[in-house]
This record gives sequence, C-alpha cells and structure tokens, in this order.
Amino acid sequence: MNELIQLTQQVTPAMLNSSGISRLIFEPGSKMEQLYLFIANNKVSTDEAASQLMYPGEAASSKFINLKERVKERLLNALFMFDNKMSRSNERQKAYYDCQKKLSAAMILQSRNARSLTVSILEDLLRQTRNYEFTDLSMFILSSLRLHYGSVEGNKAKYEMYRQLYAETEALYILENKAEDLYTQLLTGCISSKSDKYLITEKAKAHYAELEAELAKHTSFKLHLSARMIQILSYDGPERNQQIAAACHDAIDFFRSKKFVSRTALQVFQYQLVLCYIQNRDYVAGRLALQDYETAFEPDSIGWFKLQELTFLLNMHTGRYEEAVQLTKSCRERFQTVKMPTFITEIWQIYYAYAQYMCMISHNVKSSAKETNLKLLLHTPKFSQDKRGMNIPILIIQFLYNLSDQNYNQSIDRIEALAKYCSRYLRNDETFRSNCFLRMLIQIPGVHFQRDLVIQKTAKLRQQLNTVPLEMINQSHEIEIIPYEVLWDAVVENLPKQQFKTQHKRGRKVA
Repeated sequence: MNELIQLTQQVTPAMLNSSGISRLIFEPGSKMEQLYLFIANNKVSTDEAASQLMYPGEAASSKFINLKERVKERLLNALFMFDNKMSRSNERQKAYYDCQKKLSAAMILQSRNARSLTVSILEDLLRQTRNYEFTDLSMFILSSLRLHYGSVEGNKAKYEMYRQLYAETEALYILENKAEDLYTQLLTGCISSKSDKYLITEKAKAHYAELEAELAKHTSFKLHLSARMIQILSYDGPERNQQIAAACHDAIDFFRSKKFVSRTALQVFQYQLVLCYIQNRDYVAGRLALQDYETAFEPDSIGWFKLQELTFLLNMHTGRYEEAVQLTKSCRERFQTVKMPTFITEIWQIYYAYAQYMCMISHNVKSSAKETNLKLLLHTPKFSQDKRGMNIPILIIQFLYNLSDQNYNQSIDRIEALAKYCSRYLRNDETFRSNCFLRMLIQIPGVHFQRDLVIQKTAKLRQQLNTVPLEMINQSHEIEIIPYEVLWDAVVENLPKQQFKTQHKRGRKVA
C-alpha cells in the first residue's frame, strides 16, 4: 500500500483533471477510480482498510490484490501522459524525461522496421543528449547508430565517426561511474550513522586524489557533481569551513556556467554553504544565503526537509526557540501523509525535543507530562544505535528533561550510564566537544545540583570546551543541535541556588 500511496501523491486527482486525462485513466464510478480516490483523499492507509472498503465483509483476497495492481498500472501510464513542461521539475530533469520518451518511441519504430525514421530521430536526439550531458543516453544512441551505419547501410565514414564518439563517450561514462561509486561509498556509512567522520574524511582525501586530475580534462556535469562532493567531505582542520565555503562558491559558479539549468547541483552546494555559515556563526550571511536557496525545492521532497533543517538550526542558534518548535511540529505533521526515510523522520523527533526543551527553560516552566514522555517523543531506534553519532544528542536531552523538571533522583540514575558511555565511546577526537559537555553534566549531581558549585566544579571542563570552538570540530552538524556553550549556560541558569539532597531510589526530594 505504501507504494500506491506514494504513486497517488505523484499523480493527484487535480493533475488528472487539469490535464484532461482523468476519464482515460479511470472509468467514472469504477472500482479502480473508487480505490484511487479513497487513497488520494487519505481515507485509507493500509491494505486491510482498503480491502474492507472495496469488498465489505470479505476477507482479503486476490480480487483486491488484482484491483490494486490495476490501479498502480494505470497511474504509471498516466505519468507518461503529463506535459513535463508544466511540471515542477527543473530544466535538465524535464529534458531527461523528454529524451527518454523520444528514445522509447525510436525503439518502437525500429522494432517495426521504420529504419530511416528511427535513425533520423536518434540523430536529432543525440544532439539533445550531448547538449544536456546525458552520457548514458548518448552512449546507447551512439551504439545504435554505429550498428546501423556499420551493418545496415555500410557507410564507413559515418560508422567510423560514431565508433569514435562511442569510444570517447564510453570512457567518460566509466569515469562518471567511478566518481559516483566513490562518493556513494562514503555516503553509505553515514546516512544512518553520524559517527567516525574522521574515517570518512581520510577516505574522501584518497578518493578525491584519484579524480582531481580528471576534473581539469573534463567538464562533465555528473563527474564534477560527484567529485566536488567528495572534495567537500575531504576537508578537516581549523580552516575546514572556510575551505568548504570556497569549494561551494567555486562549484556554484561552475554549474551556473552550464548552458542548461540544474537545480539539483546548485541545491547540493547551496545547502553546504548555508551550513558553513551556521557553523561559523555567521547567521546574517546564513539567512541571506537561505533566501536564495528556499525556492529551489519541491515541497515535501527530501531536499525540502533538509532545507527546513537549515531553517531550524538557524532558529536554534539565534534563540528563536518558539519558531523552531512550530517548524518541528509542522514537519512532523507532514510525515503523517508524506512517506520519508527513517533518517529524516527520526532527526525531526530529536529536533522537536530540543526546541521544546529550550522553550521550556526560556520561560522557566516545567514540561507537561505529554511532552516529557520521552519514550514517545524520542522513538529513534535507528539513531539510538549510532553510539558515536546521533545517540549523543538523545542521551543529552533525556538527562536535561529530568533536570528541568527537578527530577533529581532520575537524573542520578542516568549519571552512571552517562559516565560509562563517555569512557566507552567518546574520545579526544571529533567527539571532543560532546565528551566535554557530557562530563560537565556528570558533575551536576555530585554537588547536589547547586548552581554556584556546579560552575566551580566544571570551570576547567568549560575552558577545555572553549579551546575547540564548534566551527573547528569535524563532526556532523546534527550532533550539536545548539552550541554547547549556549546550552550549558541555559542549563546552569535553571539550576537551584540551594543544594538538593536526594533520597536515592525512594524518589523523595529533601531540601
């Protein structure tokens, strides 16, 4: 059912009606149209519910399965009937769809022995695929033309021309594939895990060294996209953000110089650029860059949610906590109707917990029972396994919620686990700042939660934290959702001035 729901989101009733093909796809009043409209109007979300609506009182049967497959087939056919010029895709994407349709038409004509027409279409199409740098399609077309002029017409001059072009295109295709695969290797380990970024950086340096010389020889869109992303992943050290920003500006200039417009490439590097501004705490530049960036995405796409993530981080870093809460609520509500990967949905649960916490302590109020139900609020099974990555902000916010509600006995219960966690997973590497911050939290119960004593006890750790600013650390930006210095000041400000002694395990507090 999930696949059909996603397909329905791409082929909406409004799209079918506006394009005038609704009656061609579904016969009015038919079972297929009924099922489609139930899904499109969010009346069903499971096979069981849909089956009961379509065949009341009957157990799930092959009738419903066949109906569902027929609806899926009709919607897939509808995709080919839309005018891509009216879609929200960018210029290069529209051109790719157009080339695919023309190529399919040529292959149908070829199968019917309309050879001269087929060759004419392919030669016209080749100019389009080469103009938009669709190397894979160009290689297929060149292979067909080479075969035609070599074995059907016997035109040696054209055969040799297309043979040479094919060899050059194949070599470029292999190079593009290599770059894409090297980049994918780096990404595979960090989609659901934000840890061990140092290892990724070292691999990226080696991968980029393999490709750097080729960038000067070729202007291929696909080669430069993959290689330049590898370049960004290769930077580390104190100047990392400045190097990434420079590389992003260079990449944006490169892709803007193309004859065609591709928002995909621009989005990738604009995203990284805004992120650099945030980590350098240049929030004015970050918001200005974000304004150029925010019109580039189709709502509810993965890229759109990543854009919202940048807006959220800017709000958190600049103290706009209520705006951050509203944004997280809005995004989480969208997940009820929009299917997103786990790494997207879980990160927004963590963001919501942090925004809610900062709002609470800013207004000096306790959280409601509903919001402190952390098992529901932080249902993040994937990220909880990421011990040197996203599990860090999860552990921190769990402790901070207990602390803000003066649930000191439960805070003490968490301290031993936090101490073991630090010694086992966090070291003086890219997790240095998180290590410092968690060790600062660990000191709080030892001085009975008293504000002045906590400040004294953690003074050296705070100094250590200051020696490695956020902009210098090579860690995933999702881990430190709000600068630890800001978060620590908020935590300390909300600690009591007097000591609290707890009767541990009894849950009673004694002043």
